Amino acid sequence: MGAPLMVMFARIRFSNFLAPVLSECDDAQIAVAASRILRDRAINRIGVIPLIQDADLTGTTYAMLSGATEWHAVRLLVAQGKLPANLRLPVRIVMNRAQWRRAGLIAHVAEAAHAVSIGADRHDFNAAHPTVH
Repeated sequence: MGAPLMVMFARIRFSNFLAPVLSECDDAQIAVAASRILRDRAINRIGVIPLIQDADLTGTTYAMLSGATEWHAVRLLVAQGKLPANLRLPVRIVMNRAQWRRAGLIAHVAEAAHAVSIGADRHDFNAAHPTVH
């Protein structure tokens, strides 16, 4: 049995996707997907893999593993001016071990930077809200 896939969910700029050359979608499927995107204002997650092996994924291009119809629908809507060209798409990134470790490190640093310490004073609820008999 192979090693388990290491995946992360993210949002990637539309321009960072390699256009799918071979895909099993036709114009009708693309039109239906585009209509659904406009109606629901939601884009289905696209499966991708980075085209580099380096741990740092900054500015890389991604190849699609799934979601070609969704990509074509977004491309159509961008071309029509109905979606911005710098749109970020929801993705499921399949990564190698070095990329996975780097993503985890970045996530931990970001989490620590945004941690909020909340102090709680003891509050006597009954004193503040006496019961009426």
